[in-house]
Amino acid sequence: MLKNFVRYVSFATLSMVGYSLFVLADTFFIAQGIGGHGIAALNLVLPVVHVISGLGWMFGVGGATLFTIQRSRGQVRRAQELFSLTALVAALVSLFIVAVCFFFRDPVLQALGASGELYHWARDYFAVYTLFTPAFILNFVMVSFLRNDGAPRLASIAFLAGGLANIVLDYIFIFPLQWGLAGAALATCFSPILSLVLAVGHLRREESQLKFRRFHFQWRDLVSVVANGLSSFMNEFSSAVVMFAFNQVLLSLAGDLGVTAYAIIANLNIIIIAILTGIGQGFQPLVSQFYGARDDCSVQAVFRLALVTYLVFGGLCLVIGQVGADPLVSIFNSQADPALAAMASSGLRLYFLSYPLTAVNFFVIYYAVAVNAPRSSMVVSLLRGLVLIVPYLLVMSRIWDLTGVWLTMTAVEASTALISIALIIYYYRRLTGEQSIKIFRRLRRRV
Repeated sequence: MLKNFVRYVSFATLSMVGYSLFVLADTFFIAQGIGGHGIAALNLVLPVVHVISGLGWMFGVGGATLFTIQRSRGQVRRAQELFSLTALVAALVSLFIVAVCFFFRDPVLQALGASGELYHWARDYFAVYTLFTPAFILNFVMVSFLRNDGAPRLASIAFLAGGLANIVLDYIFIFPLQWGLAGAALATCFSPILSLVLAVGHLRREESQLKFRRFHFQWRDLVSVVANGLSSFMNEFSSAVVMFAFNQVLLSLAGDLGVTAYAIIANLNIIIIAILTGIGQGFQPLVSQFYGARDDCSVQAVFRLALVTYLVFGGLCLVIGQVGADPLVSIFNSQADPALAAMASSGLRLYFLSYPLTAVNFFVIYYAVAVNAPRSSMVVSLLRGLVLIVPYLLVMSRIWDLTGVWLTMTAVEASTALISIALIIYYYRRLTGEQSIKIFRRLRRRV
């Protein structure tokens, strides 16, 4: 069990690190080649990036979870119909987003807070990135299904290949070719295309059960896909909400310097959230498989391994934030601005206090999805992603200014964790209780 768990989680985490390189590489090379205004402009556009990613993960995780449950029950054709439905709807939604972003580009950018010089920088990145929305969304869908079709290694290779390509192209487009933010966006957009090409090759393999089949469209199926994947969307959408709200508050409190400082923290946050997501997407196929086969003993084993993994990683992030804030900030502070260094380092230490609590909440989100309990997952996702963030941010920033801003996520995650801990106790008791009942029934049969 441990070997299988490590295999799935490590490959999924590597995949998500590759995904985070899409944005992180942009930030690093923009910081070195363009400067603080470029980072601030990118940060204004990142909420849109998170929404697009969230839609991809919603369809991918939601459809792939149902795919695994149906396949583990011997309903292979039914599983393939769900795969076909998910891919088609994801493609149609992505085309709709392209149209909206093309025809309403300026209103969207203004709503994000882009104005003056930052508006022109942000427009360059936004215009290029949104044209490739289908590639991003379908890439997330394919990678999710690969993991659930017994190919976590290929999913990792596809994502990492895209991330490495992004790094190389970022350097070429920003430095030798001098294409600025538009070049950074173009480099990012080539990455999912490469990942998608590698992932689609899996469909031709004989052992693959990912096959396109004609299906009779039913709203019930689409609702099930969306319901199971909605928490994954909320994880990304919450990042978009956080970034948008933080940007607006920091613009009023500290101007462009505040947004730039937050951009550094937000990009480091992308890596950590990617790893937390990778752990969840790694253990989800295992739990869904055992849950579909009604193997409660194996589900309980994965439950324990996943929870311990999350707690250890959350604690590690807290320590890194306290002892490594200054060197982490210096990576993105190419002009050695002392005011930026002081603000970002102070903010990072406070922001990183939230990660042990974030880890607990992520465990509940992905475990609930894996056992086809979308309501529990949605409650946690909504609390940490929508319901609490804005009121906490407004109140805490008014009372404690910048300190309140940086501590907002810790307060949000702590409040949400109260619900998550109760759900962890509930699910664990239900697991151990069902296992005891099954053992008792077996003993009665033998007697």
